[in-house]
Amino acid sequence: MLRTWGDTLTIPNDLKELIPFVVKILGEPAKEVSNLVTDQLKFIRFKNQGRIILRAEKFYKDNQIKPKEIPLTSFFPLIESASLEENENIQNIWSNLLINACNPNNNNFLNGYIDILKQLLPDEIFILDTFYKFLLNKVKKEIPNIIENSHVFDNYMCFKSYNFNEFLEIVLDNKMEKDRLKIYLDNLVRLNIIKEQGIEDIITRLSDLEATILIGSKYPSGIRPYENKYNISILGLNFIKNCKEPKID
Repeated sequence: MLRTWGDTLTIPNDLKELIPFVVKILGEPAKEVSNLVTDQLKFIRFKNQGRIILRAEKFYKDNQIKPKEIPLTSFFPLIESASLEENENIQNIWSNLLINACNPNNNNFLNGYIDILKQLLPDEIFILDTFYKFLLNKVKKEIPNIIENSHVFDNYMCFKSYNFNEFLEIVLDNKMEKDRLKIYLDNLVRLNIIKEQGIEDIITRLSDLEATILIGSKYPSGIRPYENKYNISILGLNFIKNCKEPKID
């Protein structure tokens, strides 16, 4: 999902070369603000912003697809938010958001995805990516012939939940601290990207000492059990799809 191709793009010396593509995806409003865009090339003079736009342009050129026009209320917040990102992998995700916003075959882009991505840390993106792959493997094992991104697939991904212990082991094997993981999971739930199924036993959130005081015993060493089951929300699944480079048939 959140891993993207890592080819190197050369930023033009004169970033005004990007204006034709910007005009193409903004349409009529771009004519009215063309002077403003020219005067305010500050927003694409920065390397991050230019790179985001160049990747989107490259995608449409390589696939010989005409991008659809998008409103200024989508374009400017996305580009401005992306300009603050220095992590190359996450820059690629911002580029994919722009690509999907301009995709004539995509009707599921929401400006809310911009706000969600702005609030995610690299570790949270890693957790979400890992959780998506974890669920994807589970679904494909249960229904081998299921077609990814079909209506049935989407429903299964969003409404089928699994015990979290196995997923926790995968994440913690990547040297992520358990306490930080809890915070990240809570943030993903807060953003309604993933959902908790049922009420979590408060004991699972206690330290060994607290658990000993309350119930007279403590959990064995290792991962405490998460009694909850989690799944991806419908919003979360569509957010993930819009963070991936579209597949062209």
